[in-house]
Amino acid sequence: MSPESDELPPSLVMVAAGGIAVLLVVAFVAAVALGSRSVPADEGDRLAVARGDGPAGAEVLVHRCPDERVVSVEVLGAGGEPVWRITSRKGSIDTRYVVGGGSPTGFATEVPIEGPLPEGPLAVVVGIDDGTGDRVALAAADIPAEGVRHRGAAVAEDEFRRRALGAVECAGASDRGTVSLLFAAAAAVVALSYLGLVRRWWLGRPGS
Repeated sequence: MSPESDELPPSLVMVAAGGIAVLLVVAFVAAVALGSRSVPADEGDRLAVARGDGPAGAEVLVHRCPDERVVSVEVLGAGGEPVWRITSRKGSIDTRYVVGGGSPTGFATEVPIEGPLPEGPLAVVVGIDDGTGDRVALAAADIPAEGVRHRGAAVAEDEFRRRALGAVECAGASDRGTVSLLFAAAAAVVALSYLGLVRRWWLGRPGS
């Protein structure tokens, strides 16, 4: 036995407890760094539908966080089949999509529409690049002549933006990155301290 000081070496129980603590710290840091970028909103909070200039006579307004990208926008018919659908591999920062108005930059039209929206129940569904999204149910007759339809009522577009901003809590990308770095540094210190604990236990074993 050749300890570097007169301190008693840690016991195996202490080493095991320290290992569990390190794992918990690492798991917490991973959750902070890789956790969701925004607080999920209720269904329909981030979508509005308004009259549009395209052949379908409608456009979809999307509220998104600064670090989010829209990857799909579609209108589903009464049977759940898409009557119009566009998708983007890279995602888009646009917040307004004209139904049937051609493919926005970076999008491909998978299901085109060349006339007005069909009568009967419809659903507008938007996909976000983090795997989340939103949907809203309505009928073509529900779309107001002025303003937008949001949460089942006609409101001004500014009111929709205000509501959506209050419903969707976005995480600041720069703030999140700084916090993640600080937690990562703390985790590194904990891990190094634990390695020192393991080394002291190893050197203090009988016969070392």
